[in-house]
Amino acid sequence: MQLVQLTKDLETQFWRVVKQDYCEFYFFKYDWVLQKDRTQISMAIEGDVVVGLMLIYDGCIAQLRGEREAVEFMLHNLSIDSVDVQVPLLQRLAPQKIS
Repeated sequence: MQLVQLTKDLETQFWRVVKQDYCEFYFFKYDWVLQKDRTQISMAIEGDVVVGLMLIYDGCIAQLRGEREAVEFMLHNLSIDSVDVQVPLLQRLAPQKIS
């Protein structure tokens, strides 16, 4: 599994994932479109499949979505001194191929 920053090249895959549930991914969409200068989004990728997303807003608020293993991986790779982490219980992310 690898963690990659969301870039213009990966936006198509990002939108495929967040369109699965507009309410659950509200802040991912809102912050990426309207607060991009304060937002970092990373994608956990296993092979060619997106298995998780991590949003860091304003350098201290993190939201994670994805498979349990992906969330654990993203938390392990989270390097913020002080963080407010938001992870809904039982969140399932339907894996999406990158290509």
